Amino acid sequence: GGKSNISSDFREYLKTEYIIIGLLFFKMYKIDGNIELDSINEFTSLLFTEYDEEKVALTRLLTDTNSTKTSDHNDQKLEDIIRKSFLKFGDLGWLMWENEVDKNRFKILPSFERLRQMYQPQIESIDELIKKVNEAE
Repeated sequence: GGKSNISSDFREYLKTEYIIIGLLFFKMYKIDGNIELDSINEFTSLLFTEYDEEKVALTRLLTDTNSTKTSDHNDQKLEDIIRKSFLKFGDLGWLMWENEVDKNRFKILPSFERLRQMYQPQIESIDELIKKVNEAE
């Protein structure tokens, strides 16, 4: 807000879906202790295999579907949103790519902490938020 010297004409705001992916990444990485997460593919794979409740909630939130059943089409849409989110994090300087061409493996930079600082309460209660999304019909 008031700390930045950047005019509002030049500020860029993150899309909501990118913020949600970032919050879930922090939960998986910091809170759940998955410190091996260093690629988009690993994040997606872990989400799809071990975080079913979170995946269903994300699918419902981000792909405009009310169904709790998975489909290849919705899975692909979710994967695309995840990739775009991480690419945006790289553009913001929150991640450094191991390979600029491949843009899959990354190193988390200290600037990624900005997201955590802004949304710490939501990150800590993300399980409750996901449960509410899954219960909503």
